[in-house]
Formats: sequence, C-alpha cells, structure tokens
Amino acid sequence: MKNKSFYTFFIGILFIGINFTILAETKMYQGLGKAVNLRTNMGKDEEGTDIYSINYVTASGLFDENGRILNIIVDILEINTPNYIGNSRPIFSG
Repeated sequence: MKNKSFYTFFIGILFIGINFTILAETKMYQGLGKAVNLRTNMGKDEEGTDIYSINYVTASGLFDENGRILNIIVDILEINTPNYIGNSRPIFSG
C-alpha cells in the first residue's frame, strides 16, 4: 500500500511540473548603482533649437561567485526638453 501511494505521489509531482532542487551553499554578491546622463544634440525643433535629454538610471544586481548575473533590475527615467516633438516622445497624462 505504501509503494502504491508513493508512486502515485511521485507521478502526480511529475505531472504537475513541480521539481525538487538540492540546494548547495553559494556565495552571492549584490551591487547597486546609479548614473545621470546628459544627451545633447538629439536633433533640432522647427525653430532650430537643440533638443536635450537627461537620463536617470538606477540598477540593482545579484551575482554569484563567478560573476554571473543571477538577477538584475534596471529602472530608467528619461526627461526631454519641452521642445521635443516626435513619435517616441513620452506623454504624461498628468
């Protein structure tokens, strides 16, 4: 009776797709960073005025002992000058 219930449980686990993982001790490192970039000469508007952009980039990464990326999150905020008109211009509904 025990063998039948074990096999039923085992087949059920395989069917559902749950896998078992043996955990090993691993050294992990976390890195945080930010950067502010000014992009100049992205073009000109109808009046010939230059268009500029400021980018705020923030990143958080988790690395293993060999330097491979385990997880990374990047957030970018781009602010353009008001005279930028184009298809890729972000529109805030405010």
